[in-house]
Amino acid sequence: LLSTVRGVDAFAQVCEDFVSPGEAGANRFALLKDPSVWWRKWKELIGNKNVDSRVYDVLGELCAIRAIVRQGIPATWRGQDRASYDIETPAGYFEVKSTVVRDHKEVTIHSQFQLDPPDGKSLSLLLCQFEEMGGLGETINDVVSDLEDLGVDVASINETLAAAGFEEGCVARKEGYALHSILRYDVGCDFPRITTESFVGGVLPRGVSKISYTVDLDGLSATRVE
Repeated sequence: LLSTVRGVDAFAQVCEDFVSPGEAGANRFALLKDPSVWWRKWKELIGNKNVDSRVYDVLGELCAIRAIVRQGIPATWRGQDRASYDIETPAGYFEVKSTVVRDHKEVTIHSQFQLDPPDGKSLSLLLCQFEEMGGLGETINDVVSDLEDLGVDVASINETLAAAGFEEGCVARKEGYALHSILRYDVGCDFPRITTESFVGGVLPRGVSKISYTVDLDGLSATRVE
């Protein structure tokens, strides 16, 4: 009953924000200035998936593709189709991690295979450091437009975005972030990681099917990409 009452209260508040101008028109001004805030309240209330909260993850992968293509290297986006790595190039793979934390560099690795490339190809980890800017900064739409200017097949990218919940016209595609840096870490023998070779006979301990761990990147050698 209590949760029902809270739901009704939330519903009433969202409706009031939309129809009531508020004191001195404050509600109406806020709605017109940034309708996406009101829309997110609605989505959360009716139980829709809120993709906006991690929009910078997708934005980071797109920014990474742009940086690679600008170097004249053809790149294919794989991260949203459950592939092992986010970006594939003729020479190797790129795993992309994004963060809005500025005071330290940590990334979460979601399996023992994520930093263990096949085929003898090279693997690099790209860390995109963002700052949330609301309506300012770079957006998904901005980067898609840049990729189109670079000759990338954005029809395919838009299809991938739509499948991930970022269809054209989606409010999340206009969410702005300042890109402070893209740092490249080459994943080699000296990079801290867990692979199948970390276990006796290349087999995980009995009863363990998957491993997730955190890597501290502070102090590791990196190259600034963009």
